[in-house]
Amino acid sequence: MKYLLSKYKILFIIFIPFFFFVMFITIPKTNYSVTTTGDITNLNTIISVENGAESKGSLNSVFVFSTDHSTRFQNWCGKLDKNAEVDKMGKNYSQFSTDELNKMGIIQKNQSIEASIITAYEYAMKDDASISIYYTFKGLIVRYIMISSDQLFKIGDIITEINGVSNASRDELANAYKTMVEGSIVKVLRGSEEITLTLNSASANYTENGALYGKALVYDKYVINNTTPKVKFSGINTQGPSAGLMQTLEIYNRLIESDITGGNRICGTGTIDTTRKVGAIGGVKEKIVAAYKNKAKLFLCPKANYEEALSQWNKLGNKNRMKLVSVSTFDETLEVLYGNI
Repeated sequence: MKYLLSKYKILFIIFIPFFFFVMFITIPKTNYSVTTTGDITNLNTIISVENGAESKGSLNSVFVFSTDHSTRFQNWCGKLDKNAEVDKMGKNYSQFSTDELNKMGIIQKNQSIEASIITAYEYAMKDDASISIYYTFKGLIVRYIMISSDQLFKIGDIITEINGVSNASRDELANAYKTMVEGSIVKVLRGSEEITLTLNSASANYTENGALYGKALVYDKYVINNTTPKVKFSGINTQGPSAGLMQTLEIYNRLIESDITGGNRICGTGTIDTTRKVGAIGGVKEKIVAAYKNKAKLFLCPKANYEEALSQWNKLGNKNRMKLVSVSTFDETLEVLYGNI
């Protein structure tokens, strides 16, 4: 060993600092996230409707590659990529573990699927009496929490009752959620177990300057009991709610006789909820680039993201090749598509 150390002393002197430098930039996690351009997903590859209508064009969701708690090396690479963004994670968000972040992503994806199915079927039912959907409101699912040492809620809890107001009425339970205060009695389903919580100051909501701030942020949680015709999702490999709008359009287009694509490749992004609103998403700049590279004719963008999307769209080589349109509701989206783009 002494002989080897003596013989290769200079190599060891050079190699050891390099080794520790590589470890320094590739192993420790930071409180930053890196978002890079991804690709598009033709939604007819993951959504099927029994005896569904065929389409001459395609409806596509757009995904990005996002890494939370990125390493220093990943941050450097992101800064060198003109189509990538490196952002500091929020103080609260950065405290979640990778498992918790994954769980939140799955909850968001499930919510988007539920809202997509409900919205698409209820719109299609207006024109075809043979189409039907039956679903049940289960409660309010906790998708995000403000972390504190005595937090009572857990991600994935389903709130079923607040101060005696139960999930028998979605609107009444939603209103009760907005007025949760310290001392409120809340029943939740945690897995298969029902738990009763008495809220403390770390878990009750509060109002500041007239705005509601939730310590536990929630989605409506539904159970789809039955649909006619049947709808099925398969091969899903993304998380988050941003495909909600495009999923809704794909299901709707399979249920109706007319083809809303007009034979075009249509891309887009945006959340959807059961009030038919199209909500904001992240990574819109990278999604614009992905859609453009895939020769989309139209990109549908949430109104809340339009200015950011427009700044990226203006940088495209041939802007006339892909039209950018902002929408805020499902009705507005259909108006755009029925207007032949």
